[in-house]
Amino acid sequence: MQGIDEWPAGLYDQQALEWFYSGGGKELLRPVGERNNFYYLGVTTLLGENIWSNKKIESLEDFKGLKIRTAGLTAESLSKFGASPVSMASEDIYTGMQRGTIDAFEFVSTPVHYGFGWHEVTKYVINPKFTVGGASDWIVNLDSWNALPDDLKEIVDNSLRAASDDFFVQSRLEEGEIVKKLEEAGVEFLTWPEGDIEKFEKARYEVVREKYSPNSEDFRVIQQSRMDFLTKLGYAVEAP
Repeated sequence: MQGIDEWPAGLYDQQALEWFYSGGGKELLRPVGERNNFYYLGVTTLLGENIWSNKKIESLEDFKGLKIRTAGLTAESLSKFGASPVSMASEDIYTGMQRGTIDAFEFVSTPVHYGFGWHEVTKYVINPKFTVGGASDWIVNLDSWNALPDDLKEIVDNSLRAASDDFFVQSRLEEGEIVKKLEEAGVEFLTWPEGDIEKFEKARYEVVREKYSPNSEDFRVIQQSRMDFLTKLGYAVEAP
């Protein structure tokens, strides 16, 4: 189930948690899990991802020919603007940037990047975050879940929700501290023009509609629910 909340054109940050508990998410995801013999307990949301680069990316035009470590839907979206996606294990990113094997990369959130020392071999970080926050999906064998008494089920459910809220807040606080350290280390933060952000969003939705929605009714229904939720929050979104 991991991936439902982490591909481009999804829900940002805590929106995934809000949708799951208050926007109809659990009513859709739990039946999918039961059909596959697991109980979808809940989700812990992660921070979104920035692009880290050794080339100055100030517009979508700058993606042409850019060798960027990425994968999946993100790679397909960036390819629409001429990027050259590269498949690379996370442990090879440092040397890849150091040697010029890749020009840029994306991989989870900023605090993780700092821990790996990638700022030592990277010049720029691009704002805003270009992908939604990832999601750690919590699943339990359905038979094991059904064997629990109702009071323990409620305790586990409530504990996960509280822990997920706390984890997100702590992650945001840590990210703020790390950004200051990156700036002190000489990393420059760049911001895309608003028009380019809108073009990139449109391209991401195109990939979803072209490749993913036609192949899975569950995906289409879930994505429609998520887009309806964003619309209620006041965001302009496109149909799945």
